[in-house]
Amino acid sequence: MVDDVGDQFGAETGLTQPENTYRRWWRPRTRLVDIFWLTLLVAILVTWYQDRQKLIKDLTGHTVNRSTRWSIDQLLGPPNTPRSGDCPTAWAPQGTNAGMEWVIVEFPKMVDVAKIEIIETYNPGAIVGVSSISSTGFATKIWSGTDPVTPVAGMGTAVITPSVATQTRRIKIVLNTTLVSGWNEIDAVSIIDSNGNVQWASRAWGSSSYGENKKAPSWFWP
Repeated sequence: MVDDVGDQFGAETGLTQPENTYRRWWRPRTRLVDIFWLTLLVAILVTWYQDRQKLIKDLTGHTVNRSTRWSIDQLLGPPNTPRSGDCPTAWAPQGTNAGMEWVIVEFPKMVDVAKIEIIETYNPGAIVGVSSISSTGFATKIWSGTDPVTPVAGMGTAVITPSVATQTRRIKIVLNTTLVSGWNEIDAVSIIDSNGNVQWASRAWGSSSYGENKKAPSWFWP
């Protein structure tokens, strides 16, 4: 009877009823490969979002762990070692007179760097080089020479001016620990932009550490 009505409708109007059209719009054809790529895309987006949220938390809500003595985390935040000497509130390499050691410190924002300030609190004078580190871990030397703080000073701030225009949020400090006998300790590191804005290190990694250390990753967030 339905077919008769449809035939009668077509005969009266001159139109053919699109009997298959209404079946297609609500029953799309989905291939397995489409499901696979959609699932992969969702997984990538979820992973990116989780990593991004972790990064934001690290940059805005980072709390400095000061409980680990002479650890790499002692480089984070403003200085808190009030006097010269072998103080657990500063970073120290694993050993003394051990040749070349280095630390990489990262700051919250990338800026055009006008000055770098390295606060040395015990046996200063061992800094011999500073490099800018890219997100892929590539090092560009921006300063080399004699540490501005002399060993006889006991403690002091090494003020480094980059020899080339430098835009970065990550620097590597190289020390030749054989130059100055004993523990060569650093309390904090800051970068200062052309407007005088100061940033203190928010993350750090070292070639070694007397306390807890962190291995530098192969690549970093931009």
